[in-house]
Amino acid sequence: MQAVARCIRNGALFAAVLVLALGWGFGVAPAGAAQYSAVVLDMRDGTVLFESNADRRQSPASLTKMMTLYLTFEAVENGQ
Repeated sequence: MQAVARCIRNGALFAAVLVLALGWGFGVAPAGAAQYSAVVLDMRDGTVLFESNADRRQSPASLTKMMTLYLTFEAVENGQ
């Protein structure tokens, strides 16, 4: 009987921690929060459909850096 009670208690504790952990990151950002840059183009005629902070200089994200290196090394390996 104690094993069942312990299992239920551990399950409830796990569920509570899971709910708190998942709910922690889903808050609404304040109005003055920093925004990323974004540009949406119509590729048929080059019309800008949407832009936000399009002229602001930003560092590329880590995945962008890794993919750039990967494609560069792949091109060198292929003799391009």
